[in-house]
Amino acid sequence: MYTSSVALAVLFAMVSSAAAYPGVKPGPIRKLITIDMPVPSGSHRFKTDSVGSPPATKRMSYFVERGLAITHGDVIFATEEDLIHDSNAQRRSLSVFKSDNQSLWPAGRIEYKWESEDAKGMGRLEAWTEATKRWTDMLPFLKFNENEPGESMEDDIVTLVPTEGQGSCYSPIGRSQNSRHNQIMLDNDCGGAGTYTHELGHTLGLYHEHTRPDRDDYVIINCDNVMQSSDGPNDCSENCSGNGCNFARLADDKAKWSGPYDSLSIMHYGPYEFAGGNGPAIVAKDGVTPPPRHHTFPTVQDAKRVCTIYGDDCTGVCGDGVVDKGNGEDCDDGNNEDGDGCSASCKTE
Repeated sequence: MYTSSVALAVLFAMVSSAAAYPGVKPGPIRKLITIDMPVPSGSHRFKTDSVGSPPATKRMSYFVERGLAITHGDVIFATEEDLIHDSNAQRRSLSVFKSDNQSLWPAGRIEYKWESEDAKGMGRLEAWTEATKRWTDMLPFLKFNENEPGESMEDDIVTLVPTEGQGSCYSPIGRSQNSRHNQIMLDNDCGGAGTYTHELGHTLGLYHEHTRPDRDDYVIINCDNVMQSSDGPNDCSENCSGNGCNFARLADDKAKWSGPYDSLSIMHYGPYEFAGGNGPAIVAKDGVTPPPRHHTFPTVQDAKRVCTIYGDDCTGVCGDGVVDKGNGEDCDDGNNEDGDGCSASCKTE
């Protein structure tokens, strides 16, 4: 146990889910906990502004939903028990922030199951089916394989768990190595297919675009406009607190940040995500396309990044404007829309 080495600061805040795509709505009152996660000596995976040794801790905040610690607004990090009491949480703190082979779905085949047949109700099945299509249209190498429903959590099969009235959806980054948090929580009112598409981006290994280390070159984070915690102003830096931790930059070696910054990414916060009512939390700099309030489809850059993550498994990207016969394309008109002669999956209509 290493509980004594974790500094806890309990923060109470009104949390608006980062996963509230495509609509922005206030979420329920949640208890936010800001912690300093121990980092083993000599680790260089975490960003530091000092020269020499890296910091001994990594700052993050989380809240608890059904026993799971949710960080970055919608990312399932671990069980709260693991995070606070289990020494394995220290190893988890290193793996959750990066893409590695163990976090990938073998050959891009995502094994999933519903918790029960009833879990498919209230529009969840339709939204899930549409969300998977939005990814497979662009990346035909991806396969979503449905298994028999069941409540038990499994290591290699992600379980789709229904929630109601939370206005939020949550997922782990990549394929979780722990069955206890190998699940995606799908609320009946968190934004439908647009939100599910965002959560699948996490499941495939993508992080929030606005946490890229180069984001300050493209957008301004108005931390004063971020929804406040009860103990005072938020901090959106690497020494973050409260909701400000949802805007803290990640180091350049925590994820495969391939390609240019993409303000239109399905993984980018909208301008008012976690805003407290005093204006937008994110503003695009001059010459940068502002992030939309309503994210619905992956961008070509999103798809290219997944293609980079999965390396040799990816056969190409449909929708990039380049006809690739090896990717099974008949045509590619640079979009993923049906009804214009070239279908969303790059087939002649």
